[in-house]
Amino acid sequence: GPAAIDDMPSLNHQKKAAKIAKEYLDIDGYKYAMGNIVNSFSQFRESGTSNDSVHYYVDQMLEFANEQNSIELEATAYYKLGGFYQWSKKHFDLSESNFYYKKANELSPQLSKTFQIQLLNKLYNIAYSNMEYYDQIDLMEKNIKLSKSIDNNYDQLTSFYFLGLVYCYPLSDFKKS
Repeated sequence: GPAAIDDMPSLNHQKKAAKIAKEYLDIDGYKYAMGNIVNSFSQFRESGTSNDSVHYYVDQMLEFANEQNSIELEATAYYKLGGFYQWSKKHFDLSESNFYYKKANELSPQLSKTFQIQLLNKLYNIAYSNMEYYDQIDLMEKNIKLSKSIDNNYDQLTSFYFLGLVYCYPLSDFKKS
């Protein structure tokens, strides 16, 4: 990768943390350790084969999620894959990112509302990039409802702001079906 070797967190230490968390059935610890590994491949470990590495580690996450019947870990694995394809410079692919975020979103109603809001924001960003106006509206309306249900004023405000931007463009021939 492009980073200085001395500044790079040790992959061996991260793998060891994941192994210990798995031994003790610590799903949160495993989720964070493996999530850090996956995130590192779109940042300082990025290379021509980093997508293969990411899928290798995400497959391990999905296997452990299946063993533990953890929807949260499964959704996080898909979320991390979506993030990889959104932020990787060498493997940037918004359609892949959108695909994995949507897979995580299918599981999200059973998870925290905060996680659901994060997913909706990621999906909104992709819809914005693709100029998919109706999707942007639907995503922000869902985001507003979730934000209201947990009294999250910041997310409500930003969702209203983004929704207003969508309704302002284009200024003509814009009818929601």
